[in-house]
Amino acid sequence: MRLLRGLRKLGVDSRNQSVYCMPAAENSFSPLKELDKDIFVVKTSLECRNMNMHLNTRTNMRPQNINNLKTEKDGIKLLRREIDAFFVPSIQERKFLYNISGIDYKQYSRSIDGVILKVSHIDDIKSPEDFLFVEIKATNSKSVTQLPYGVFFGFTENEEQLFKTLENYRLCFVHIGLDDYVLINYDEYTRLIANKRVQYQISLKNQDR
Repeated sequence: MRLLRGLRKLGVDSRNQSVYCMPAAENSFSPLKELDKDIFVVKTSLECRNMNMHLNTRTNMRPQNINNLKTEKDGIKLLRREIDAFFVPSIQERKFLYNISGIDYKQYSRSIDGVILKVSHIDDIKSPEDFLFVEIKATNSKSVTQLPYGVFFGFTENEEQLFKTLENYRLCFVHIGLDDYVLINYDEYTRLIANKRVQYQISLKNQDR
């Protein structure tokens, strides 16, 4: 179920119980493998007249999904350029950091995007005080002229729960057009909120056979 929710978040459509389709893009492979390292990805070409056989009516949403993935990837590139100690952890590195922080990996595996080291190397980490978890919210909005003011973003319940619980969790807003970023803690986040709305994601049961 977690994998299925992750696929849907990326704009992937179900072809059958084990085959899924999405538009091929240069930046779509990594997010898929991040969901599950055992996902087998094949790129293929389809004639336009056959496209509707493979993609359902949600296709018109996908260009925005792909654009969001590109913006997030550009945000990661900016942080790598600006912060020497920033990196995106591998699965094993993530499990190591979660274990040190007392976090359930299965529940929160996708609740952080990167890490900022306060020590020279990940092998030097002894406690949560030696690094920061980073959740990235990237934007290219023309209405935002100074970070973090005026940013609109989505936040999962798991992400906010970790943010509230962990002293070493930071929310990072990245603006691609401004070539700028800002890190905030939970107290700063609560003071900056102008409006907050909860949205539920609901899956209905399959029809009984």
